[in-house]
This record gives sequence, C-alpha cells and structure tokens, in this order.
Amino acid sequence: MGTRTSSVLRLAALLSVFGCGESGAPPPTPTGTVAANLTDAPISLDSVSRVDVYVVSLDATMRNATDDDIKNTGSPTSQNPRTGWVTIANPLHSYNLMELRNGVSAPLGVDDIPIGSYRRFRLVIDTDQSTVTLRDGKVLKTTSNPGIRWPSAGRSGVKVDMTGTFNLTQSGATLLVDFNLEDSFVLAGPTISNGGLIFNPVLRAEKK
Repeated sequence: MGTRTSSVLRLAALLSVFGCGESGAPPPTPTGTVAANLTDAPISLDSVSRVDVYVVSLDATMRNATDDDIKNTGSPTSQNPRTGWVTIANPLHSYNLMELRNGVSAPLGVDDIPIGSYRRFRLVIDTDQSTVTLRDGKVLKTTSNPGIRWPSAGRSGVKVDMTGTFNLTQSGATLLVDFNLEDSFVLAGPTISNGGLIFNPVLRAEKK
C-alpha cells in the first residue's frame, strides 16, 4: 500500500507553579500545563483523500491501566491521576489527518495536570463522527456500505503505547504520539471500495 504513514500528536508540557496556601494549610498539588497539538506526516494510502477523526479528549493516568480500562470511556475522568484519568485536552473537533503533513499541526487544547510520572495515555474518539473519504468521493463511515468497522460504537478510548513513563516536571517535557494511519486501517475485503475498512488503531508515544 506504499510507505508507512504516521500522524503525530505533539504534547508540549509546561510547568505552572502555584504558591502555598494559608499558613499551616497543606500546599496545593503542583500542576503542569500541557498544550496538545495534532499533526500528520505524508500519507501513502493511494485511494484515500481524507481521514477525518473526531477527537473527544486526550486523557492520561499514572496507573498501569488495562486495555479494557482504556477503551471504557463511560466513567467520567478524575482529578486524581493516581486513581483515574485526567483530561489533557477536550477539543470535540474533527481533524483531517491528511491535511496535517510536513510539520503542520493543529491544537487539541491546553490544560493543567498534576506533575508526576504518567504511565498510560488514551485518545478518545467518536467513531460515529469519524470518516474516511476515498478519491472517488465515496465516504466510509459506521453506517455506510462499504463502511468502517470500529472497535465499538460511539465513543471509544484508543491506547497510546509508550515505552517507560512520561515524566512531567517543573522543567517541562514534550510527548510525541505517532498515529500510524497505514497500520491502523485494515482491508475488510479485496479493496477498500468493495469491502471497506477495519479500524485497528496503532499509536505510539515517546518523550522528546
């Protein structure tokens, strides 16, 4: 299908330091500001003109979360990343990954999260609002024929694999998330036009 293609989620983590509270009161938990952006490297899916992914949120946790926990987006996020998920960005926006190439990026959002070592990240997408458009104008989605088979209907958490941990400190850090488009879509038939696609997300991250 051509050379391997990847999209990139750039998370620039900047420290936001807060002073102590009243005398005798415990100081608030330090937080770090994470600015999230979305970008894409050149893609080689010859028959595809657009890949529109509707991003609900980007979440993080300090726990060693299971795959089921990552996929399950029914529970609200927590303010404590040691026991639950914290939301880094909440764009509620559709991104055409094909347009985000050659260093172009689109912001996902900015928020403060507690500093510390994060073990898992997940990208929450709305599969009902995500589509793939072919060069002949045909739009593949959940309800089309041919269409796209997603891991679950509606909102789904997608795991972001990372070796080690992401340490958010006072000096700040950057997390680079690689969304491999070519490996994330599998043919469901002999061609896309005949059988559609199966979404099998492959996302990896590294600290920069």
